[in-house]
Amino acid sequence: MLLKGIGIRKVYESDGKKVEVLKGIDFEMDEGEFVSIVGPSGVGKSTFLHIMGLLDVPTNGEVFVYDKPVPFGEDRRANLRNSYIGFVFQHHFLLNEFSALENVAIPCLIAGEPAESAFAKAEEILGLVGLSHRLSHRPSELSGGEQQRVALARALVKSPKIVIADEPTGNLDRERGREIARIMLEVNRDKGIAFLVATHDLELAEMAQKIYVMEDGLLRHGG
Repeated sequence: MLLKGIGIRKVYESDGKKVEVLKGIDFEMDEGEFVSIVGPSGVGKSTFLHIMGLLDVPTNGEVFVYDKPVPFGEDRRANLRNSYIGFVFQHHFLLNEFSALENVAIPCLIAGEPAESAFAKAEEILGLVGLSHRLSHRPSELSGGEQQRVALARALVKSPKIVIADEPTGNLDRERGREIARIMLEVNRDKGIAFLVATHDLELAEMAQKIYVMEDGLLRHGG
């Protein structure tokens, strides 16, 4: 089992009041799966993705990667994230002062890879998402769809076991959203990289092998 959560509960405190966002979720997915989560805004989809992606810790419950419990320490979680997980968010979070090639190479450079190897991987993955002709362009010189494809390439450059995507088409028009969905599905099919996607885009959600609906702090099968 690639990723599993048992009894995932998250409680926030605001103005002295406790708000229970996640109410004891059990979840699991295996290598190579494409899983979507749908539900209205504010029900906890992003909170759940952040916990399963090891960006946050649950109030109660436990997360497992390859059947091993994930420690709460940030250093250990960071090591696991860097080894297994790529992220795509609704906002691309590209660094404006760097080119598309440099933005995609950054995760490899941070991991200590030689520059030649890092940039070679970045160029290859940008070709995969159809941006070989945009390597030297900065984010401000790219369309919204192109920026999100760069963000997706950055998530894929280290060949993660899973990409966690939070509303990856949320800022795009329908046509550009379909491009991102198509690329994710092709990567899933051709490279066996798993995807866990929270989305309002029902067309994207229905492309997944499994669909879950989040409501009232719980997750249920939606198809």
